[in-house]
Amino acid sequence: MEYKLIEVENLSFIVDNKVILDDLSFKLREGESLGLCGPTGSGKSVLLNILRGTKGYAPSKGNIYYNISYCPLCKDIQSPSHVGKKCNKCGKEYIFKKVDFWNDEEFFNSIKKRTAIMFQRTFSLFGQRSVFENMYEVFLEMQLPEKEVNFKIIEILQKVNLMHRMTHIARDLSGGEKQRLVLARQLAIDPLVLFADEPTATLDPVTSNIIEATLNTIFKNDGRSLIVSSQKENILRKITEKALILGKGRIEAEIKSKDLVSDSESKSIDSDKS
Repeated sequence: MEYKLIEVENLSFIVDNKVILDDLSFKLREGESLGLCGPTGSGKSVLLNILRGTKGYAPSKGNIYYNISYCPLCKDIQSPSHVGKKCNKCGKEYIFKKVDFWNDEEFFNSIKKRTAIMFQRTFSLFGQRSVFENMYEVFLEMQLPEKEVNFKIIEILQKVNLMHRMTHIARDLSGGEKQRLVLARQLAIDPLVLFADEPTATLDPVTSNIIEATLNTIFKNDGRSLIVSSQKENILRKITEKALILGKGRIEAEIKSKDLVSDSESKSIDSDKS
C-alpha cells in the first residue's frame, strides 16, 4: 500500500510583490525520492525551506499537508505507514492525521523536528569536536540511555562509512567526510523526510560520487523519503525516482528522473541527429 507523506496544493510564495513560487501542486509518497531541477533563481531552495517550516518562509497562498501517524497518548509522530501499529514509547496505537503544516500550531514544531536538511556547505558541524562528539550532541535532547546512544551512533556512522574517523576532529575531515558527517547527524533524528539542497555543489567529482552513492544506498535500504535540489541533471538521475522541473517559480514538468536531460546532453543528441 502506498502512503502519501506530503501533499502540496496551489502553493505560492511572494516577497515584495515579486512572485518566487507560483501555484505549485505535487505529492511525495512515503519512501519516495524527488528531485527539484532548475537554474539558479527557479525557486528550488525557497521550496525546500517552505516544506521544512523555516522561519520567514510561510506560504503566501496554498497549503502543505503532512500525512502522519501519531500517538494520542505520548504525542510521538511517525510516517503514515505506522497507523495501527503500537507506539514504541508507550504502547498506544498510532492513529492517522492529516496536518495542515503551516496552519497547525499543535503539530508544526513536532513535524519540523522530524525533518532534516543537508546544505551544500557544512556549517552545522562543531569543528573543534570529534566525529563521535558531533553525533553525541544530536542525541542530548532525546534522553536515551547512554548505551543506546552509543549503539545508534555506531550504527549510523557505519551507514555513512565514517567509523574509521570516529575519534578524529571534524575540522580535519575532507570535504566529502564532512558532508557524510552532516548526513549522519541528520539521520540521527530519524527524519520523516530529508531535504538536500545542492548537496554536492562544492565538491570535486570523486567526492560527489561518494555522497551520491551514500544517499542512494541509505534511502533505498531504509525506505526514507528524500527531496534533493540540484542544477545537475546527472545527479538527480542517480539518486531520485522522479523530478520536478522548475522555471521562474512554476513547475514546467514532472517526469521520471531517468528521463532528465541537460542542455549539453540535449545539444549532443541534436548534433548526432543532424
